[in-house]
Amino acid sequence: MPCGDFLQIVPQKNVFIYLALILSMICGRIVWGVVSFFLYGLSGSAFTMGLFMTGAFINGIPGIVVQIIIIPPIVMALQRR
Repeated sequence: MPCGDFLQIVPQKNVFIYLALILSMICGRIVWGVVSFFLYGLSGSAFTMGLFMTGAFINGIPGIVVQIIIIPPIVMALQRR
């Protein structure tokens, strides 16, 4: 579910932009995990919880931080227009 879909669900206040963004990132990581589970299974490898946590969160921390810093001000500016 893209962030825009969550923005339509949550109240129209700036603080909820962060909530919608975080929910979207969590959903994206869950989808990535499900797809990776099946792809690893097709290749005969095991997709462990450790691989999921490392790939989805530990390696993703820089991107998560950048998104949380950059995207909400852009959305707020676009909503003002």
